[in-house]
Amino acid sequence: MGCLKYPRVRLYWENATAVNIIIENMSRDRFFTLRRNFHLIDNTEIPKNNTDKFIKVRPLYDAINKKCNSLPVERRLSVDEQMVPYKGHLQMKQYVKGKPCPWGIKAFLLCGESGMVYNILLYQGATTELDTTNQIYSVGTIRTNRFADPPLLTDKQLTKMGRGSGQMDTVRRWDKKLKMYVNIERPEIITAYNTSMGGVDKVDQLISYYRTFIRSKKWTLRMTVHAFDLIVINCWIQYKKDADHYNVNKNKRKDLLHFRMALAEIL
Repeated sequence: MGCLKYPRVRLYWENATAVNIIIENMSRDRFFTLRRNFHLIDNTEIPKNNTDKFIKVRPLYDAINKKCNSLPVERRLSVDEQMVPYKGHLQMKQYVKGKPCPWGIKAFLLCGESGMVYNILLYQGATTELDTTNQIYSVGTIRTNRFADPPLLTDKQLTKMGRGSGQMDTVRRWDKKLKMYVNIERPEIITAYNTSMGGVDKVDQLISYYRTFIRSKKWTLRMTVHAFDLIVINCWIQYKKDADHYNVNKNKRKDLLHFRMALAEIL
């Protein structure tokens, strides 16, 4: 349903628009029955003192994290937030301005430069589990205008210290005053940031191409479908790495669409 998108799910079973691979493996009524009764845990066994807001999908995401943690980690990593699209009533729902899907459930991803996901942290506010074993409690940026007297250097002081440290290279930049391109020096840290920070954005982009369509008010279903889309992206990236390792002819390699379709046929 991510490769071939219809405005309504029932169209996949109607005579004029039926998809053979779907109708030959599952009837329409069975699909909706399974979707309506789908659960990852027994809700009656949820403890009364439970503080995990994602307990209903925790087994799935724990299994994904366990597998992702076992992958060989790339040298350049990035951490950024990802939104699972959802506009229903939910306590964990967030709004992040500037995202392709600003409304939804927020998660933090640890990704490599290739877009491979190595860890997922579901954000649930103050009760979010953080890594205290390495004394890493939180990571983020600081706005000086939101603190009374932050112990940081001012912009004026930083300007006098020069532009960064390490090796410098030269790049072209559009000057609004001169109305022309000019050459400026770029610090090494900026180059490293630009080449390494786009891992999560790459995952978002790949998922958006063939996001599995499902219209439901159940947030657990949205999280489950999103997890499957994420797994497919990881598998495809690993497939490309294996193809490079074994020098597979590029004409014989599957793109993301054909990889998803082949995976659907196998399953």
